[in-house]
Amino acid sequence: VVEPTTIEWEVYDAYGKLLQKEQDIHHQQGIYNKNINMANWAQGVYILKVMFGKEFYSYKISKK
Repeated sequence: VVEPTTIEWEVYDAYGKLLQKEQDIHHQQGIYNKNINMANWAQGVYILKVMFGKEFYSYKISKK
């Protein structure tokens, strides 16, 4: 994060169903890590969407 901002993230399954959503408010500049508990999810591919400021990124994540 290059300036103080709110960070939001969402996780979707392969069918586009929202599984998890969280908002972390007022992060200062720096690097952040987030752990996602996937223990109760089925094996497969999921989409992680991260939004901060006017930017957003999507990543494929998987559980084996």
